Amino acid sequence: SIPSLFVDFNNSIICSFICLFLLLIVEFVGVGLGRPSIKNYHNLQIEDFREYVIQEYAQGNYDWESIQKIYNQFNDLYGKTALESLTGKDLLLRLFGPKMLCDNGLIYSLEFKKEYKMFGGIGGGSSYKYGLFFSDDKNSWVKGNCSKNAQLVSEEEAIIYAEEVKKTFLELHNIVLKIGEFNTASDYKKLEKILIETNQDFYYRIWIVKYLHMIYYNIFSCFYSYDWRNFALELTGNVKSNELYLGNGLLSLYSNELNIPNCFFADIIHKIVERSKANEDDYKYDFSENEKIYTLNEDSHFEYN
Repeated sequence: SIPSLFVDFNNSIICSFICLFLLLIVEFVGVGLGRPSIKNYHNLQIEDFREYVIQEYAQGNYDWESIQKIYNQFNDLYGKTALESLTGKDLLLRLFGPKMLCDNGLIYSLEFKKEYKMFGGIGGGSSYKYGLFFSDDKNSWVKGNCSKNAQLVSEEEAIIYAEEVKKTFLELHNIVLKIGEFNTASDYKKLEKILIETNQDFYYRIWIVKYLHMIYYNIFSCFYSYDWRNFALELTGNVKSNELYLGNGLLSLYSNELNIPNCFFADIIHKIVERSKANEDDYKYDFSENEKIYTLNEDSHFEYN
């Protein structure tokens, strides 16, 4: 009859819509993954991405206790109190000592020690990025920010430079501590302005930002280079920023809002990149080249023991 045909027709429409809806869910979530398909993560709404990160963190089996021990170890070696107590050759080696001369040299540890690689990479460029380093080939300390102005200096001269760097580090600590709490973007803008006016050449070196993260791990994120920061900013719904400390800070604010430690949040983002590499069409960031603005690049993933 006409009524029964009308009911059947309505039922078929409803079933079609249900099937279409289910197909869309499968496409969005990904078969058997329980999360959005990685090939579509650029299209995720911000709230969807937030839930995705929270789920990744819950399933990640992250061990904060062991990580905090590493942070504490770093602070004991290179924190404000440690630097204040060091002078002379001890200070020189603690800051700039290569592995052959000192097992706990700061610049060597930040770039090469395995336990610190999990907090983001600062590789790339040359040793001139540190301002002072010991050259095996020349068997001498070398001072300068490029080969054109490099100078071979004595140990006494290297110690004088190390003392200057110590003062600069202590000034940096005082600036951060004076601002106190970093709860808004304005706090990071304030920091950025002060650092630019104080000593932009030194404070805008990426290894300095990693140093700050290791000491103030709740304030500074693990995203140091221009590409990595803006990649993460885009994913989290923030506006891309050429400002080093503002961009870094916005990511820390996002991580803290989710109650996820900065290092674990960065690990989740790195895993997104690793997964997206499987789909060349969707992998639109190239992190293999040197840092565009600050002359350094960053490791493409974290290394856990």
